[in-house]
Amino acid sequence: MNFKQIETFRAVMLTGSMTVAAQQLHTSQPNVSRGIGKLEAEIGFELFDRLAGRLVATKGGEALFKEVERVRWTGQSHRISALFGSWGWEPSALPQLPRSL
Repeated sequence: MNFKQIETFRAVMLTGSMTVAAQQLHTSQPNVSRGIGKLEAEIGFELFDRLAGRLVATKGGEALFKEVERVRWTGQSHRISALFGSWGWEPSALPQLPRSL
């Protein structure tokens, strides 16, 4: 996992669209889709449900987004790498994260 993947994920979360996220990131929609797919494969769970052409964040996706925003706003972007190891990336654990995240 890298910073570009996190920024791509964040853009998709904020826009609700891989196409619009791609436009904002100055890349193509297939690149965004591939990046999200690689991120999902790496962490072991889906970040979005694809429903009738819409993207809806899963509980794990919502939990990750909250933590990404928290880390971003506190200016501790160096913690992103450590974050993933500390959670252990067990899909069943993410929806049960403490509300303080």
